[in-house]
Amino acid sequence: MRKSRFTEAQIIGINKEREARMPTAELGRKHGLSQGTFYKFKSKYGGMEVSDAAKQKALGDENANRITQAIASDDHLTGMAIVLRSIPGVRPVASTMLIAEMPEIGTITGEAAAAITGLAPIAQDSGTLPG
Repeated sequence: MRKSRFTEAQIIGINKEREARMPTAELGRKHGLSQGTFYKFKSKYGGMEVSDAAKQKALGDENANRITQAIASDDHLTGMAIVLRSIPGVRPVASTMLIAEMPEIGTITGEAAAAITGLAPIAQDSGTLPG
């Protein structure tokens, strides 16, 4: 993922300027932001202080470490991680999230897993529709 040219503190400062009733268009010109980028910042950091963002990041890192340690300590989960990472395009973060969020892995078909995760389209036709 591309790194932002703004730090979290700068983003929070930009949000505070908007909360102080500065028009979005003017903020965009001042900081070189598109309206879409501004609203993405607002949805992620809206109402936060810099200390809140630091706490959120620390909690996220702590949770990631806990999940990684839990997978490493269980032979079955480690085996699942090895199999998932052997799939092209599945990297450590994706395999860890699949193991943590989808306990059905290993007990359902690949089609069912793709449908649950939204990774594959499901045909909605019955074969009776023309065209």
